[in-house]
Amino acid sequence: MAHQQDAATVEPVATCSDAELDIEFAYTNWQQACHDLYTLVQSCKRPKGHADEHASGYGSQRTRWHR
Repeated sequence: MAHQQDAATVEPVATCSDAELDIEFAYTNWQQACHDLYTLVQSCKRPKGHADEHASGYGSQRTRWHR
């Protein structure tokens, strides 16, 4: 019998706060960034190989997405 995990016991993926993303963006140069495209003009600014969601933009213009 296959092991099944109850949905209530699955922990959500940890996400970075806006303050953490601001710091990450400040210390990640263009060559080190992920660049996964959200739109033709908006790409991920997080470092290559990051663990969770993609993100771009600052403040109220911040966008997060999964791939």
